[in-house]
Amino acid sequence: MRASRPKALLTLCRKSLFLRSLATFGAVAAVREVVLMVPRGYEREFARRLPRGSRARIVLGGRRRQDSVARGLAALSPGVDVIVVHDTARPLVTARTVRAVIAQAARHGACICAAPASDTIKRVRGGSGVVAETLDRATLWHAQTPQAFRARLMRRAFALAARRGWEATDCAGLVERAGGRVRVLEPDRPNPKVTHPEDLAVLSHQS
Repeated sequence: MRASRPKALLTLCRKSLFLRSLATFGAVAAVREVVLMVPRGYEREFARRLPRGSRARIVLGGRRRQDSVARGLAALSPGVDVIVVHDTARPLVTARTVRAVIAQAARHGACICAAPASDTIKRVRGGSGVVAETLDRATLWHAQTPQAFRARLMRRAFALAARRGWEATDCAGLVERAGGRVRVLEPDRPNPKVTHPEDLAVLSHQS
């Protein structure tokens, strides 16, 4: 993003990205606890921006994404039944999508938001710039968040990852490796990820 502060603190239509997601999750009755994983040195700034009366707790994040999520898991109450993980870099998430992914996870164990691939995907030999294979687009989906899991399944996956040194770029990757079956759910509206500075300008017309 070429920004001087964490992406979650950047604003979209004058509202911080993390506050947009926080408001959406706060509108879902099933959500009983919220834990924010934040970068070191920004704990006070996030706390200062929380709405008055917010029950969200702030936890220091880790080096990798999965380290941050593991810390968030440890901060949750042991009686939590379904755990939802969301990137504040996807600020257009809706309460309807959150409710849907929770319901699917409660029923099936694990569910992630994802979008079917619309582009032709090539697998390229590492560093060679040469196409090794054209993948079947009909079977490919772009993983997104929110991602929801039965707490027992998710905790087991993260415990195995810690013991065996597994790494994954999303929570579902660890759950899959631990033997969990993950369902996909298309969100009720597009929810692109803020990655480049120009993304904020594009999303301002959609929010």
